[in-house]
Amino acid sequence: MAKARRETGSEAERLAALLGAVRHTSALIDAPAPVRLRALPESSIAAKANAIQLIASGLRLSEVARRLELGRRTLYHWLAEDVVFNAALTDELARRRQSIREAAAATWLAALDVLRDVFESGSTPERLQAAALALKLARPLARRKDRDDERRGRE
Repeated sequence: MAKARRETGSEAERLAALLGAVRHTSALIDAPAPVRLRALPESSIAAKANAIQLIASGLRLSEVARRLELGRRTLYHWLAEDVVFNAALTDELARRRQSIREAAAATWLAALDVLRDVFESGSTPERLQAAALALKLARPLARRKDRDDERRGRE
């Protein structure tokens, strides 16, 4: 549990640093010449980093606002107007999706190993069930391969 807290803290720190760096760079690029740039307070950067983590975890915006003691309008403003905030949120969501895909693939491979073991060493009824399940699971993959082959043939 302590390790998970440290990882969350480091993720929040990583996002805070990213937000700070991108905010500064974006402000330099987008700012009209006569405008003076002002740095965001550390508390604002930390709040945005925490908001990104909470939104990416699936909480409703009202719950995120309550937990961070922010107004909901602030969150909606960040989502509507803050390009840097949106980019960091998009990156975090993509990172989490990739993590889920990798975990699902590992689980699928482990399940396939179990099926293989049952198929090779189980009794006849278990072997038949394992074979039927393997065919059922392979059907969508075969369809996807057929679609991909068709697309390549058209190109």
